[in-house]
Amino acid sequence: MAPLSPYGQSKQAAELYLSLYHRLYGVSSVCLRLGNVYGPRQDPLGEAGVIAIFCGLLGEGKQPTVYGDGKQTRDYVFVADVVAAMLEAAGSELTGPVNVGTGIETDVLELASRLEELGGAPFEPQFAPPRTGEVQRITIDPGRAEAELGWSAATALPKGLELTLGSI
Repeated sequence: MAPLSPYGQSKQAAELYLSLYHRLYGVSSVCLRLGNVYGPRQDPLGEAGVIAIFCGLLGEGKQPTVYGDGKQTRDYVFVADVVAAMLEAAGSELTGPVNVGTGIETDVLELASRLEELGGAPFEPQFAPPRTGEVQRITIDPGRAEAELGWSAATALPKGLELTLGSI
Protein backbone atom coordinates (compact mmCIF):
# COMPACT_ATOMS: atom_id res chain seq x y z
CA MET A 1 0.00 0.00 0.00
CA ALA A 2 1.33 3.45 -0.87
CA PRO A 3 1.96 5.86 2.02
CA LEU A 4 -0.76 8.44 2.66
CA SER A 5 1.45 11.17 4.13
CA PRO A 6 4.92 12.67 3.75
CA TYR A 7 5.80 11.11 7.12
CA GLY A 8 4.78 7.66 5.87
CA GLN A 9 6.67 8.24 2.63
CA SER A 10 9.87 9.05 4.53
CA LYS A 11 9.56 5.85 6.58
CA GLN A 12 9.06 3.81 3.40
CA ALA A 13 12.17 5.42 1.88
CA ALA A 14 14.23 4.36 4.91
CA GLU A 15 12.98 0.78 4.58
CA LEU A 16 13.86 0.77 0.89
CA TYR A 17 17.40 1.97 1.66
CA LEU A 18 17.81 -0.82 4.20
CA SER A 19 16.54 -3.35 1.66
CA LEU A 20 19.06 -2.01 -0.88
CA TYR A 21 21.93 -2.35 1.61
CA HIS A 22 20.87 -5.91 2.29
CA ARG A 23 20.93 -6.75 -1.43
CA LEU A 24 24.19 -4.92 -2.16
CA TYR A 25 26.23 -5.54 0.99
CA GLY A 26 24.49 -8.30 2.91
CA VAL A 27 23.64 -6.01 5.83
CA SER A 28 20.58 -7.42 7.52
CA SER A 29 18.05 -5.27 9.32
CA VAL A 30 14.62 -5.41 10.80
CA CYS A 31 12.29 -2.40 10.58
CA LEU A 32 9.77 -2.06 13.34
CA ARG A 33 6.72 -0.16 12.18
CA LEU A 34 5.37 1.30 15.38
CA GLY A 35 1.79 2.25 16.08
CA ASN A 36 1.19 5.47 18.03
CA VAL A 37 3.45 4.99 21.03
CA TYR A 38 2.40 6.52 24.35
CA GLY A 39 3.24 6.20 28.00
CA PRO A 40 4.63 7.78 31.15
CA ARG A 41 7.17 10.58 30.83
CA GLN A 42 6.12 11.45 27.28
CA ASP A 43 6.34 15.23 26.94
CA PRO A 44 2.82 16.67 26.61
CA LEU A 45 4.09 19.85 24.94
CA GLY A 46 4.69 20.62 21.29
CA GLU A 47 4.32 17.78 18.81
CA ALA A 48 3.80 15.01 21.35
CA GLY A 49 1.21 12.32 20.80
CA VAL A 50 -2.43 13.05 21.50
CA ILE A 51 -2.50 10.90 24.64
CA ALA A 52 0.36 12.82 26.25
CA ILE A 53 -1.17 16.13 25.19
CA PHE A 54 -4.58 15.19 26.56
CA CYS A 55 -3.10 13.90 29.85
CA GLY A 56 -1.20 17.16 30.28
CA LEU A 57 -4.33 19.22 29.65
CA LEU A 58 -6.40 17.11 32.01
CA GLY A 59 -3.74 17.48 34.69
CA GLU A 60 -3.91 21.27 34.28
CA GLY A 61 -7.72 21.33 34.34
CA LYS A 62 -7.89 22.45 30.71
CA GLN A 63 -10.06 21.16 27.88
CA PRO A 64 -8.72 19.31 24.83
CA THR A 65 -8.90 20.57 21.27
CA VAL A 66 -10.14 18.02 18.76
CA TYR A 67 -9.48 18.69 15.09
CA GLY A 68 -12.27 17.68 12.74
CA ASP A 69 -15.00 15.41 14.05
CA GLY A 70 -12.81 13.40 16.45
CA LYS A 71 -13.48 10.14 14.63
CA GLN A 72 -9.89 9.86 13.42
CA THR A 73 -8.48 6.55 14.61
CA ARG A 74 -5.02 5.36 15.54
CA ASP A 75 -3.47 2.17 16.85
CA TYR A 76 -2.15 3.18 20.29
CA VAL A 77 0.59 0.95 21.73
CA PHE A 78 2.09 1.33 25.21
CA VAL A 79 5.79 2.18 25.42
CA ALA A 80 6.72 -0.85 27.57
CA ASP A 81 5.20 -3.13 24.92
CA VAL A 82 7.26 -1.39 22.22
CA VAL A 83 10.44 -1.91 24.25
CA ALA A 84 9.57 -5.61 24.61
CA ALA A 85 9.10 -5.86 20.82
CA MET A 86 12.45 -4.14 20.23
CA LEU A 87 14.22 -6.57 22.55
CA GLU A 88 12.61 -9.54 20.81
CA ALA A 89 13.58 -8.18 17.38
CA ALA A 90 17.16 -7.44 18.48
CA GLY A 91 17.61 -11.03 19.61
CA SER A 92 16.15 -12.54 16.45
CA GLU A 93 17.32 -13.29 12.93
CA LEU A 94 14.19 -11.68 11.50
CA THR A 95 14.61 -9.22 8.64
CA GLY A 96 12.31 -6.76 6.90
CA PRO A 97 9.32 -4.82 8.19
CA VAL A 98 7.40 -5.88 11.30
CA ASN A 99 4.33 -4.05 12.61
CA VAL A 100 4.29 -3.31 16.34
CA GLY A 101 0.84 -2.34 17.52
CA THR A 102 -2.38 -3.69 18.93
CA GLY A 103 -4.43 -4.02 15.76
CA ILE A 104 -7.15 -2.00 17.51
CA GLU A 105 -8.43 1.35 16.23
CA THR A 106 -9.37 3.96 18.83
CA ASP A 107 -10.79 7.35 17.93
CA VAL A 108 -9.88 10.68 19.52
CA LEU A 109 -13.29 11.16 21.13
CA GLU A 110 -12.98 7.78 22.86
CA LEU A 111 -9.59 8.84 24.26
CA ALA A 112 -11.11 12.03 25.68
CA SER A 113 -13.99 10.08 27.20
CA ARG A 114 -11.74 7.45 28.80
CA LEU A 115 -9.46 10.13 30.24
CA GLU A 116 -12.45 12.04 31.59
CA GLU A 117 -13.49 8.88 33.47
CA LEU A 118 -9.98 8.31 34.81
CA GLY A 119 -9.47 11.95 35.77
CA GLY A 120 -12.83 12.33 37.44
CA ALA A 121 -13.22 15.82 36.02
CA PRO A 122 -15.07 17.27 33.02
CA PHE A 123 -12.97 16.93 29.88
CA GLU A 124 -15.25 18.03 27.06
CA PRO A 125 -13.46 18.57 23.75
CA GLN A 126 -13.46 21.87 21.94
CA PHE A 127 -13.66 21.31 18.21
CA ALA A 128 -11.45 22.98 15.60
CA PRO A 129 -11.35 22.65 11.81
CA PRO A 130 -9.75 19.45 10.50
CA ARG A 131 -6.04 19.48 9.74
CA THR A 132 -5.17 19.38 6.06
CA GLY A 133 -3.89 15.99 4.97
CA GLU A 134 -4.60 14.18 8.23
CA VAL A 135 -5.07 10.46 7.73
CA GLN A 136 -8.49 9.43 9.05
CA ARG A 137 -7.87 5.80 9.98
CA ILE A 138 -4.70 4.02 11.04
CA THR A 139 -4.41 0.54 12.41
CA ILE A 140 -1.69 -1.99 11.84
CA ASP A 141 -1.64 -5.76 11.72
CA PRO A 142 0.80 -7.13 14.32
CA GLY A 143 0.47 -10.68 12.95
CA ARG A 144 4.09 -11.04 11.86
CA ALA A 145 5.37 -9.84 15.25
CA GLU A 146 3.12 -12.40 16.93
CA ALA A 147 4.01 -15.27 14.59
CA GLU A 148 7.74 -14.70 14.17
CA LEU A 149 8.79 -12.89 17.36
CA GLY A 150 6.23 -14.33 19.76
CA TRP A 151 5.34 -10.75 20.66
CA SER A 152 1.96 -9.17 21.27
CA ALA A 153 0.95 -6.02 23.11
CA ALA A 154 0.36 -6.82 26.77
CA THR A 155 -1.00 -3.47 27.97
CA ALA A 156 -4.63 -2.73 27.20
CA LEU A 157 -5.49 0.89 26.48
CA PRO A 158 -7.40 1.51 29.77
CA LYS A 159 -4.40 0.38 31.85
CA GLY A 160 -1.94 2.30 29.66
CA LEU A 161 -4.01 5.47 29.98
CA GLU A 162 -4.17 5.04 33.74
CA LEU A 163 -0.37 4.64 33.96
CA THR A 164 0.23 7.60 31.66
CA LEU A 165 -2.19 9.92 33.43
CA GLY A 166 -0.76 8.84 36.80
CA SER A 167 2.71 9.96 35.72
CA ILE A 168 1.61 13.57 35.04
